[in-house]
Amino acid sequence: MAEDQAGARPLWKPWRDDRRRRATQDDESKFYYHNPSFTDHLPWVEYLEDGQCFLLDDNRSVGAAFELTPIGTEGREPEWLMTARDALEDALQDSFEELDRAPWVVQFFCQDDSDFSPYLQRLSDYIQPSARGTAFTEAYLELTRQHFKAIAKPGGLFEDTAVSHLPWRGSNRRVRLVIYRRVQSSDDDTGSPVASLERACERISASALHHCVWTVKLSTPGFCLGSIPHRR
Repeated sequence: MAEDQAGARPLWKPWRDDRRRRATQDDESKFYYHNPSFTDHLPWVEYLEDGQCFLLDDNRSVGAAFELTPIGTEGREPEWLMTARDALEDALQDSFEELDRAPWVVQFFCQDDSDFSPYLQRLSDYIQPSARGTAFTEAYLELTRQHFKAIAKPGGLFEDTAVSHLPWRGSNRRVRLVIYRRVQSSDDDTGSPVASLERACERISASALHHCVWTVKLSTPGFCLGSIPHRR
């Protein structure tokens, strides 16, 4: 062992404490472990094309998902807002049968994303045929695309240092309505799970539309992005 000029101490010493055990392959594997995600706790497992519904994890019950377009509330009087709230509450209560066993479950999920392509598509579809392809229309669409791209980037368009002290950025609030019921036995008196679900979907769609809330029933591409658990 090499020593310094005085011959008293070695030029190096072990950096590792001998009292600590060496890492094993199991220790290394733990670094790649992921805790259960939100989707691991969701009940649906796959989309059934024939019934246009989602199969639940009991392999028997089914459910459906809707994308909601909410009514405009900006600038509304409090009385108007309370009336709209009560009307929508009544619509939800009247759309589902009251069952002693296997009652209907209604859930709402909110998601903020920075993908403005659906809005841009709706904006493009809104243009009247006589205005399509004009220089003004194309310039407006391009400016709108650039604006949304700027506010959707990480960090936003700029940082608000005066009021919120947060990045000024844009996002879409997407609201999804999910309905399902867990069938307890094969002799359920409400009929087949798919038929019972279809009746509930028709009622909730009609009630929501009556109160100016647009609903779009979702299939796999519109709902499964991160919503159906990955079964390991």
